[in-house]
Amino acid sequence: MSRERCIELLESSNVGRVAWQSSDGQQILPVSYAYHQGTVIFRTSPFGVLSELVHAHDAAFGPERSGPQDLVQFWTVGRVSPWAAGIRILFVRLTPRRITGRQLLHDPP
Repeated sequence: MSRERCIELLESSNVGRVAWQSSDGQQILPVSYAYHQGTVIFRTSPFGVLSELVHAHDAAFGPERSGPQDLVQFWTVGRVSPWAAGIRILFVRLTPRRITGRQLLHDPP
């Protein structure tokens, strides 16, 4: 897919998966997110495994079919509402180095 099509898909969804090598091993977890000004933003617990992504890590992100002022907007408007219950006060921002994707054209046999 083109970069433009990948961005369209990121902008049109709010559910995705983030993958990275955590201190406990490889992780692939679902998150609710917003795509804003070229970045993926989601909220998580400051005590959970996703909080590791606040520090510099390589991560991959795929959708499923800014500054502090931006965070205030996301908090109040509710665009980045986490699924999981509990305290989710930590915002994680992933800034992509590359945006690529693939599209399945046929259902598997």
